Amino acid sequence: MDNTVVGISTNSIADTLTFYDLQRLPKNILTDVMEQMGEDPKQVSKQVMAEMIWAEIKTNRSMRNELLEPHELNLFTNKVTTSYYKTASLKDLKEKIIAKEGTEVITNQIEIDDESINSIPKIFSICDCPEQIFGKNKFMLRFLYQNGFYYIPTPEGNNQIKKIQTITALVDEENGIIEIRSNTTASKKIPTILANYFEDRPQIDKLNILFKHNETTENLARALQGKLLESSGEPTLPLEDLNDNQVQEIQNILDVIDIGLSQKNSEAIDYSSVIDSASEVIFEEQSPVPFLALILAGLDKVSLKTFVESLVTSPLYKSLAPYLTNHGGYISFSVTFKSLLDEHTIQVAKQSNTIYFPGNSNEVAIKKVRDAIL
Repeated sequence: MDNTVVGISTNSIADTLTFYDLQRLPKNILTDVMEQMGEDPKQVSKQVMAEMIWAEIKTNRSMRNELLEPHELNLFTNKVTTSYYKTASLKDLKEKIIAKEGTEVITNQIEIDDESINSIPKIFSICDCPEQIFGKNKFMLRFLYQNGFYYIPTPEGNNQIKKIQTITALVDEENGIIEIRSNTTASKKIPTILANYFEDRPQIDKLNILFKHNETTENLARALQGKLLESSGEPTLPLEDLNDNQVQEIQNILDVIDIGLSQKNSEAIDYSSVIDSASEVIFEEQSPVPFLALILAGLDKVSLKTFVESLVTSPLYKSLAPYLTNHGGYISFSVTFKSLLDEHTIQVAKQSNTIYFPGNSNEVAIKKVRDAIL
């Protein structure tokens, strides 16, 4: 990609990397970079590798890009939580940020004194994103913020050191979309921070990640051509508390079904009388409801999972799903990355409207999820 804006050389993705980001990269990536440097990574800890690499690339921009370019699509994707925000338009946001913060934000990294870093995220760098991977007119924002403190014991007591971290945000100006890769309290301030670059301070709303999918994780799994590995929810019917007699009648029905299924000759079982008797007691003071809904109503949360096939094909899931309000779950799906079929798992959290990538993901996988949600 041609990283130039009006005659000036602009940041690549690698140019926005900090030491905070480097030490969070998976060990296999750090190992690859060490080998590119001609260093032997064997018997070297992850922390030491990060320090050795940083010493090599901190002030050497060409070396930084040479070493990190092969891993550019993995730099800000390790164990990330994504959320999405929408407004009518964010047109000219990048230009407004550059006008306020200075051209250094797009050509390098703004140096922010540690004392100035607090719980309010501060932009320190911007880069344009490769169109073939991210789509048209996307740019990446990098923020620094303080996320509490580290405490180091000393003979005189604890030394308190700021815990400084980074946040990555992807901006689609034309469509007014912001993807934020963090689920910290500080990250929730970013939409307001970006809105303040506009005179009219547009309203930016958090998107419902399952809106396009009829509020179910199952449909999102289908959109990703993936498998639903786990689904959680709570009963949809708010029933009154059952008394002891009603509970006993439910148990009688379950016992009769169990006996009937376990015996070769079940003709002697009078199912009708058991069901009729239970109906009179259970629905004496309330309208009839499906039996499965009745059983589930006594539960606070229901979680179904599978380790082989998708839950979508499970008879139990098909039976229970209509009576559960979906709260999210786990989905596995595949993408082709660097010519290899790469499988990923995501956790969908409906209540917080977030997607968590628990492993080392990549920009191709995140884009597939982003496209499915938006």
